[in-house]
Amino acid sequence: MSAGTCVRALLLMLCFGLLFLSAPTGHSRGIQSVVAVNQCKVAAYVIDPDPEGLNVRSGPGKQFPVFAKVPHRDVDLVNKTGVWVDIIGSTGQWLEIQDGETWGGGETLFKGLGWVYGPLLATQTFARGDIEKAVVKVFRAPNPAAALAGKLSAGTQVKITGCKGSWAQIETKGMAGWLDRESQCAYLITTCG
Repeated sequence: MSAGTCVRALLLMLCFGLLFLSAPTGHSRGIQSVVAVNQCKVAAYVIDPDPEGLNVRSGPGKQFPVFAKVPHRDVDLVNKTGVWVDIIGSTGQWLEIQDGETWGGGETLFKGLGWVYGPLLATQTFARGDIEKAVVKVFRAPNPAAALAGKLSAGTQVKITGCKGSWAQIETKGMAGWLDRESQCAYLITTCG
């Protein structure tokens, strides 16, 4: 076998191996096998100011094509306007969403699965009792036994940067950490009180 034939065979094997490693896994999400995805279930609302709408991508990153947009709606908790989504997974600061609808399910604006940049989604902190005096614990890890990253006033809007289980990874005002399920409220007026 000549050196040129060996090089071509080696390149072919290398290319086949790389294609195999980056091929979709075949599950419904279509995520490449080299991406670790945290499974979660977190509600959020869209805070993307882009009047064109929130880009929904086929995978977790700017390198993936935009295949849909969630139309822009101003968030107004008093007048009950905005767009809410269900977050079902995360990797890095990219969140996998399922469906997007207006307040109370009035209008479906996005149906299916897709990926969005996390800090364009938010939730509010929530605590039972006197909302003016209430504070919410922000943990350093998604575990109630973890050290505290700090505390926030109830009703504080926080950007979502990741998730794991029912925990939301958040950032706001120079603070980053994790909120447990009981301290999150994407639907403050109707379902968190």
